Order: sequence, then C-alpha cells, then structure tokens
Amino acid sequence: MKHLLTPALFLLSLLSAHAAIDILTSGSLCTDSLGCTVGTAITIYIEKQSGIYMPNAFSPNEDGRNDRLIPYADASIQEVESFRIFNRWGGLLFERSNFMPNVEALGWDGMVKGEQAPPGLYVYQLEARRVDREVVQLGGEVLLVR
Repeated sequence: MKHLLTPALFLLSLLSAHAAIDILTSGSLCTDSLGCTVGTAITIYIEKQSGIYMPNAFSPNEDGRNDRLIPYADASIQEVESFRIFNRWGGLLFERSNFMPNVEALGWDGMVKGEQAPPGLYVYQLEARRVDREVVQLGGEVLLVR
C-alpha cells in the first residue's frame, strides 16, 4: 500500500459580526497496490477569543469596587474605538470613543443627564481595534446594582 500524504493545511481568518474564526483543514490520500485510492480530511473550527472582558454587573455606589463599567482587555487590544450603553428602549445613555481599555475613569458611572440611572438591565456595544488592526465587535447586557 502506498501512502501519499498531502500537507493540505489551510488557515483562513473569517470575520463574523462578533468573533473571528480560524479554519484548519488537513487531509491525506492512500493508494493500494491495485490502484484504489481513498481520501480523508478533517476540518477544525477554532473561535478566537476577543481579548476583551466585560463585567455582567456593576455597582456605582462610590465604594471603590466596580463603580464604573469599563471594558477590560489584554495586550492584544490597542484601543476601544467606541463604547455605548443603551436602556431597554434603545435610548443611548453613554458613549465614549477612541480610548484605552482598563482605565476605570473612562467608564460609565451609572449617571444619565446628571441623575442616577435606576437599577436594572442595560445593553452595551463596543468596537475595539487589535494591535494587528483587526476590529473586534462585542455586545451584551450588564446589570446595574444600587
């Protein structure tokens, strides 16, 4: 039996609305002494981590812990291009653009037009740029606790 290994290794980066996916495909062909050939392939889909962590709750009560909602990021994130907070009706409550992640002073303090936002569920959307220039989009819900 003769083995012909094809090093068909393809690595593609595809962008979806929320995450990047790597696709790894490899295969081989085997031919026996009668000339019969059989092939096989395997495809592995790997979802890349965003490099950003968003808390699912915060408590803006000035106790020094979780007082502002901010995106936390690892070294793969260069800049947060936009960060928005919406109420349950879709009203924009907070927006900040072009800032460094992990800086608590730049986050949402739970205030809307000088008033405390009521406890409840809010929606966030953010776009960040990686050091390799790829844009990461992330969205979700956060609970404001008072």
